[in-house]
Amino acid sequence: MPSQRSFSGRVTLVVSAAVWLMLLLVVGLIGLVTVSADQAQAPRETDWFAPEADPQELRRTLGDQQVSGRWIYHDLDAARDQARQSGKPIMVVFRCVPCGSAPGLDGAICTAGGSDASKFEAEIQAAGGQIDALLDQFVTVRMVKMNGANRNLFMFDRDVPYAVMFLNADGQVYGRYGTRVSQDRKNLLRHNLPSLQSALQRALDLHGGYPANREQLAGKMPEPLEPAFIEESEHFQPFPPQHNRNVPNCIHCHTAGETELREKIADGFLTLRDILPYPLPNNLGMAVDVEDGLKIESIDAGSAAARAGLRAGDVLEQLGGQALTSEADIQWVLHHADDGGALPVVFRRGERVVQAELALEGDWRKTDGSWRATLGVLRPGVKFVSHARGLQAKWPHDTAAQAGLRREDIVVAVDGRNLKLEAEFLRYIYIEQPDLETVELTVLRGGSRTTITLPLR
Repeated sequence: MPSQRSFSGRVTLVVSAAVWLMLLLVVGLIGLVTVSADQAQAPRETDWFAPEADPQELRRTLGDQQVSGRWIYHDLDAARDQARQSGKPIMVVFRCVPCGSAPGLDGAICTAGGSDASKFEAEIQAAGGQIDALLDQFVTVRMVKMNGANRNLFMFDRDVPYAVMFLNADGQVYGRYGTRVSQDRKNLLRHNLPSLQSALQRALDLHGGYPANREQLAGKMPEPLEPAFIEESEHFQPFPPQHNRNVPNCIHCHTAGETELREKIADGFLTLRDILPYPLPNNLGMAVDVEDGLKIESIDAGSAAARAGLRAGDVLEQLGGQALTSEADIQWVLHHADDGGALPVVFRRGERVVQAELALEGDWRKTDGSWRATLGVLRPGVKFVSHARGLQAKWPHDTAAQAGLRREDIVVAVDGRNLKLEAEFLRYIYIEQPDLETVELTVLRGGSRTTITLPLR
């Protein structure tokens, strides 16, 4: 008959084995969760690109033959494969060739030189090949439309006609480049060779520090949307084919943005950031040097930036916990920030690295976005631009024209309110009074006043 000690020993062994088995199961489950979390950091391999046509045929159709041989043409899969083989980061340029936006910068980096480089030719020569030396460290790909591009990875300000993204073969985004502030698509004040060179170098530095710096990059990916490809959305409306008869099915960047706004309206999730997207750092009282992108040029007295202790000459390094490469990265952080609260900021002042907080107070998102094409989805048949007396009507059509509104009419009151920005009008009818069916416009026309009832829905 076995002794009590041997029996207890066997029980202990069984219990120990059970405990170890449970520990192994827990570790295995944690491993699965970790793998799933890592996989969620980037789209699945097959989700980067869904080509619809031969890229070289598209290139011939657009007459885009002057592009330098270093550029992979409209093929994100080929760029990712090359990046995996070389270990280089990827630089993706989104530029609608037919619309002619940003021709100078495009010629400076995409062509082999010649007349397309325009005024930037002298800058390229003065740089002594510096731009080439930077570009050679990237896998470069030129995208000429949004067709087939995964919007959950390639997300940026949809109203910028020349947008750049830096990422790696895992789908980790390092940064964005491309900031627009004016109606003129061909005079992009924030696009220039020096600021692009700075962004390229900063992206290379982030790539060199990856994956140890992954925490600083986590916020650079948007919340995933379904479906991943814009053309598969039930709210997608193609751009009129007559706009470019050679490429009748072209999806413009702003077309993607319009679709994303329609989705939010349908889901009832329209927010203030949708009406006032991608605020400039100026909204918090700091203007950046346009030839650097992160160096502060001036600070407004009494602003959030001034209260945070920022000064002219400081160089921003992180905002909201995210590493920065350009002004577009600042806009990305501000766009996704809460309407209130504070954002941690890290900046360099000479040899010192300083940490502070930027308060998000009041109507800090307030911006004149009347130039934005994407907001056309929200406009009730008329676009408004700022005027000394109120809002000036531009291109009234459909219900606005039927209601009697004419081009150049000055709206001096909306339901008795004097509004100075189109964004204030959109905020009123979508955020403050979302159930309104009509608004009463007090209109100044030729020295006399009239009242117009404008349908909204």
